[in-house]
Amino acid sequence: MDNRQWFTFDYRTKTVRAWAKRGYALSGRQGGRFRRGQLVVIRPYKGQNDQKIVWYKGSRKNVRFYNKVCMDVHGAVNKHNRWVVYWSCHNGLNQAWYVDQTKYSYPRQPIADGTRFQIKSNMAGFRALFWNEHIGGGQYRLRIRNDSCKNNRQWFTFDKRSRTIRAYASRSMAISNQAGRGFRIGVAAVVRSYKNEVYQRVSFYGGSRRNLRNVAGKCLDVHGGLNKNNRHTIFWNCHNGLNQGWSLKTRCARPPKKPPVITKPPSKPKIKSGPYKPGPVPPRPSKPTKAVDPDFGPKPAPKPTTQKPIRHTFTFYDMRKWYREQTKGTGIRWTGKYFPGTRPTFQYMVDYFVKVISRRPSTTRYQWLYKIVQCIVKREPANNRILRIWVQKAIRGRKDRNYKIPACVRHLWKGRLTQKPTYHDLASLVRFAFYNRRITYRGLYLFTWSVLNENRPTVVEGHTDFWTKYAGVRSAYVSGLKHNTKFLMLTSTKKIVLGDKIQQFKKLTPNNYWFYDDNKKAIRWIGNHRMHLGVVGGLRDGSRVRLVGGKSVRRQDQFIYSSVDMKFHNYVKKDLCITFRNPNQNGERMTLGRCSCK
Repeated sequence: MDNRQWFTFDYRTKTVRAWAKRGYALSGRQGGRFRRGQLVVIRPYKGQNDQKIVWYKGSRKNVRFYNKVCMDVHGAVNKHNRWVVYWSCHNGLNQAWYVDQTKYSYPRQPIADGTRFQIKSNMAGFRALFWNEHIGGGQYRLRIRNDSCKNNRQWFTFDKRSRTIRAYASRSMAISNQAGRGFRIGVAAVVRSYKNEVYQRVSFYGGSRRNLRNVAGKCLDVHGGLNKNNRHTIFWNCHNGLNQGWSLKTRCARPPKKPPVITKPPSKPKIKSGPYKPGPVPPRPSKPTKAVDPDFGPKPAPKPTTQKPIRHTFTFYDMRKWYREQTKGTGIRWTGKYFPGTRPTFQYMVDYFVKVISRRPSTTRYQWLYKIVQCIVKREPANNRILRIWVQKAIRGRKDRNYKIPACVRHLWKGRLTQKPTYHDLASLVRFAFYNRRITYRGLYLFTWSVLNENRPTVVEGHTDFWTKYAGVRSAYVSGLKHNTKFLMLTSTKKIVLGDKIQQFKKLTPNNYWFYDDNKKAIRWIGNHRMHLGVVGGLRDGSRVRLVGGKSVRRQDQFIYSSVDMKFHNYVKKDLCITFRNPNQNGERMTLGRCSCK
């Protein structure tokens, strides 16, 4: 799309800036002030009052300049290229605007960049598109002609960066509309120099009738549908006709093979008559040797047993393969999309947990489910009474109002209070936590990863490729922290803790490391072992956590690491953890917050 149709808000100056030139702002005409009928223009920002804009929401959203006048389509005339002016606010339809953030989506190109191809018409004869006729201004008209692979002007190539189709003989030339004619119907299709114009973005659309479209939705069309040699092409409204159908060919048709020439067999040489001469005697065949018993001969070396390496990540492909193996005989079908090389989304993993994992229990899955439920309810799920209390708190219900309990966890009220929860009880509680957003992507990802690798040996390193990339830092996903071993503090957003702040992870330095003092249960800085993390302002939600000095460690400054939820819990109040209010912002300070599974 045209970059001059896009704008952006500048909160600091209260202006609307042009996306293509951030130094230009939506303003009134220079020196025109706030007079009615004054043109609204784009000009350099100078901090003037007629450049400050306020966006008002309501039934008719309008744009006001300095709370005095509104941006108005002149005369309420709704037509192309109508100008915009200042006018008194009257809440009319010609003063109503809305912000559209949807971008133009280009289709996926079927052939890679740099690969040459021919564009052939789907009409009889399959004539190829070529450019030869110069019509002025460095423009060459596109026509169809009989196929000739040796002609370089019949070959084209894609350019994904600029979303254009370039001429293979001259890469600076692109298929475009005729210059100066805009997106009119019937404008000639030409090949001309690429100038980053919106009229030069042409894409190939697949389907029953494949066609070439520009950004305005006009299709490349053989003029009049006349299927003859050297017929010119234009851009016309798309009607899915045969004269708008095109196909891409990367190879030329091979010429037909010539029939083999049958030659007469050579005549036998004539034998001359004369005295007999004996020929050479052939050697006698050697006696066959007996085969050696394999027990006495050299034995072949056994093949080395190769063990598949454990994968620390899994993708849509792994989940689909595992899903098909687990659902044999259950009547469940794969209904999700397939995105190769990408990780599955949260909703897909929830769907497959409900359909497959929760239906096929095992000992390993029970242990992982038990850890997840322990993280959710923040205590040991020793019996069904603990699960009932947590469900009632989550829905804020009462014990005597069981009709408010969701159907997926209603069976918890049928058994005994003191019985140990079964696999079905834990799976139902996790399913209830999914729908109430009590569990996050990381927790579900680790559980699904454990199910995919439950028949493989245990993993020592981390689960994700991000942790294995920095081999000097061992992940604490399973085993927890080791005594007097240095480690890094990394957030889930891949930011590193520097002092009491978080910054973008760029380079490892010795000052980035910490070590855990198990005797005093303190998190000490490796740059100065006398400095450790301490709480300022008492043990409460929102208190700051920063570096404090001194060999002695206060009781409120003691922390322990939990391998269940991968967080540092306060030793005095276990429900308080080290967290960040906004983990996506650089420079955010550490605070104490309520521990949760988020």
